[in-house]
Amino acid sequence: MDHENDNISLLNRITNEFKKSPVNSISVVFGLLIAFFSLIFSIYKFLIFSANTNLNPITIDSISNQSLDPGNIFLIIAFFLSTVFPLAILLRVIGKKHGLLAFFISIPLISLINFTTVFMIFLTPPREISPELFLNAHDLILYSSVIIFISICGQSVASDLLSNENNKDNKTLEKNMGAGLFFLIIVLFVWTQLIFKGQVLLTNTFLPEITHIINSKS
Repeated sequence: MDHENDNISLLNRITNEFKKSPVNSISVVFGLLIAFFSLIFSIYKFLIFSANTNLNPITIDSISNQSLDPGNIFLIIAFFLSTVFPLAILLRVIGKKHGLLAFFISIPLISLINFTTVFMIFLTPPREISPELFLNAHDLILYSSVIIFISICGQSVASDLLSNENNKDNKTLEKNMGAGLFFLIIVLFVWTQLIFKGQVLLTNTFLPEITHIINSKS
């Protein structure tokens, strides 16, 4: 019963936060719509390309001969930003009252966003496909998503993680400032590694070998 009340309370808080800030609500809905249509359009382009070249959609070797395509670059960027920013805003809302929950939820969410972005690059490659392309893409997507999420909702999550430190007097707080900073750095490192691990596992499970980070590094 208490668990159900906590869930209802969390949903009410999220709803109230979005009611207080219509801009956030519009940004989340509009961003996710752009991401959805970007993904649909990428799948459509990929199917058209496959049909025109008589390729199997899973084994697609001749796609590696494609030249630079600026349209695909903008499509991938639009998809990535349209998923990262709305979910970062949502996590910031959750993190205001439930920082620890937002911290753990962010790991699978960001991993999924990064994986779908790699999937978008596979569907609509910006240039000639190669292992090096996906090696660079994995790193760039990881760093970009982590920086954006930390910038938007890092403060609320960090304050919750350090809530015990904030309850102490000023002298004690100053003494423990270094320890708290060190703790946050360790947490950030582990958090980033978990996101990257999820991103790689999803890619290795669902996408062809050329997109795999292990294959790219070999």
